[in-house]
Amino acid sequence: MAEVALLVAGLAAGGSQIYSGIAKKNAAGETASLQEEQAKIALSESEREAGQKSDQRRKFLAEQRMAYVASGVSLMGTPGIVQEATFNEFQKEIDAIIKSGAAKYTLGHRQAAVTRKSGRAQLVSDILSGVGTIGTTAHESEIFE
Repeated sequence: MAEVALLVAGLAAGGSQIYSGIAKKNAAGETASLQEEQAKIALSESEREAGQKSDQRRKFLAEQRMAYVASGVSLMGTPGIVQEATFNEFQKEIDAIIKSGAAKYTLGHRQAAVTRKSGRAQLVSDILSGVGTIGTTAHESEIFE
């Protein structure tokens, strides 16, 4: 009777190791999905921010032009150079915002891939441990002899 109890305990331990691996893989998949969602949000946010910065640039340059014209200053020469420099500075900021969002998006997807691989590795490890526990229990049991 004690041998049966030990066999059942060993089988339960092995089964719980396998179940644990399945749960870890599922949790890793959920975490990876959240990481991908965060990556999409970061990209969307950077696109929105870049759009706002572009609108800000357009408005600023229009106001600058109107101020020059209202003052009777021609947009040729220095005012034109100033406007071009202002445009370029805004564009650098816009490009940096877009690059940052793309980098966060790529990072998020890479982290998600690593998380998924880690979950699969944990599943395989726990399955092998569980099978080993079950095998050892069955081998050491005198019931099968």
